[in-house]
Amino acid sequence: MSSMPEFGEFYLQEPIEGKLRVVGSPKTVQFCVVCGDRSSGHHYGVLTCEGCKAFFRRWRKPDVVHKLRCINQYQNCPITIITRSKCQFCRYKKCIDQGMQSECSPRGFQKVEVASEGMDPIFAAAMAEKMARVVKNHATTCPFTVSKTRKLVQTFYNTGITSDDELIRRIEAWQSYSKEMERDIHPLAKFIQGLRDPFGPADRAALLKKHIFSIHLLRCTRGFVSRGLMLPDGRLLNQEVLGILYGRQLSMDMEEFSRKVIDSGMTDEDIGMMITFIYYQPLNPADQEEMQLNNTIDLERIQLEYQQMFLDYYPLQQEKLQQMQYLMMDLNVLSAKHSEVQQFLRTHHEYFKNQEIFTEVFISTYSNLRDRTPEEQEN
Repeated sequence: MSSMPEFGEFYLQEPIEGKLRVVGSPKTVQFCVVCGDRSSGHHYGVLTCEGCKAFFRRWRKPDVVHKLRCINQYQNCPITIITRSKCQFCRYKKCIDQGMQSECSPRGFQKVEVASEGMDPIFAAAMAEKMARVVKNHATTCPFTVSKTRKLVQTFYNTGITSDDELIRRIEAWQSYSKEMERDIHPLAKFIQGLRDPFGPADRAALLKKHIFSIHLLRCTRGFVSRGLMLPDGRLLNQEVLGILYGRQLSMDMEEFSRKVIDSGMTDEDIGMMITFIYYQPLNPADQEEMQLNNTIDLERIQLEYQQMFLDYYPLQQEKLQQMQYLMMDLNVLSAKHSEVQQFLRTHHEYFKNQEIFTEVFISTYSNLRDRTPEEQEN
């Protein structure tokens, strides 16, 4: 697929040879006040999508609404286009909070007016620039794009393993591989800095630390081959070594995930956008308590903003976005399993003193990050 368009112009992606074509200014779109999806008009008194209209119609009856229960004790689950089906209680609560009324006729709704002159040019240009920047930065900083992996030639990887002892072998394998991981952290950090969000250095560092495994695995998906994982220079990390590093089951799950990504037809542009969805995932209460971010309010807003940009500029948006949702759920499961690896590294942290960046991202605690000065956090 070719690169994104020049900033300030309006483009839609045409499914013809993977190319982008100018089709003129996009039309004004109004969004559902409940979940943020595209609105089809006024339903039960407010602008909603077809999904939330049907949901409210199904649950608005007094004899069934009492059956709703929140999936957690806080009764404040985020309701977005991605999460709306997770908690029916909070979705119905948000419908009511936004002004949906049972007595309003669902049949006589007001059609959304589509302005012929299109959306505000300044706003549309800003959105085009933001998305183009994500795609361009991913292509620049990711060593596993389609064009780059095609040029790789498999060569031997020296693991540095000399011992027969299982524990020592794993430590030796990580001593070697941590250097490779550290090389990937630098360009990934540049990608994150290029997002230009309202978060401070400490919050950005904490979010990268939280999602580093998921993002790293997603970036490496095209590097997985039948015999293992190719590094950016073509050296092959075979399946045996992957098993030593991550444990046999997690390494197999990582390979299976990479196949899912490839089989789903994800482009480099899709992967770049999906990284932003992962990075800006809303945090659960336990993570908020541990990470102590200064700003948690903007996470859901920014994630939804990037998802809406994706919907606005790509064909078959809902289907692709749903694929990403399922893949993100898989990544969250794998990330939880990866906590065993992090615990192993923390237990044996003295062997990784020379890899300062690797230690900071994979081994140190969030409190260590908060104790650093702003100047240190920027570096």
